[in-house]
Amino acid sequence: SYLFTGVWLSFVRYFSPTLIPWLSQVRDISLSSGVIKPDTVFGLISLAEFRWNLVLLKSSYILVDLLIAMIIYKMVTSRKLLAVSIYLFNPVILFSVYMLGQIDNSTLLLILLFLYLAVKSPKLSLIPLALSAGVKTLSLFFFAPFSLIISRNYKSALINLLVVSAIFILFNLPWVGESAKFL
Repeated sequence: SYLFTGVWLSFVRYFSPTLIPWLSQVRDISLSSGVIKPDTVFGLISLAEFRWNLVLLKSSYILVDLLIAMIIYKMVTSRKLLAVSIYLFNPVILFSVYMLGQIDNSTLLLILLFLYLAVKSPKLSLIPLALSAGVKTLSLFFFAPFSLIISRNYKSALINLLVVSAIFILFNLPWVGESAKFL
């Protein structure tokens, strides 16, 4: 999640000169007082800047949801528009992603990409699986079963499991030891 957020912020910061300073100020206020009051957050920038920054922050979720819809459309054989609509207009998805700010949709995108690629290119499909575990560790539970499913034998499954684990470790290497700073 840090990777997706960091990449997205490095891209959208050019569209709003107040975005990164505003996020830094909100973070500093949160770390110093432990509480973020709405009047403090809104008082740092104008209402128009706040709305534009919010659009920039939420637009990454929209992009990811559109990519998920595209993969669902390619994976489903019949009633494609119904399947896409069920995902895009699902109240649980809308609430958790857009209201609560949970970025589970990026994990879902990578898992769906894994499933889509598993049929076309089993070895290549391991990369999105490992990256999904880097975003949300729940995906770690899929490593062994999926390695067995896409492999022809146990030796190949073990190699696949080692490859996925290595990608996962490399993906998370920059954050090793960072959690101690937040305790």
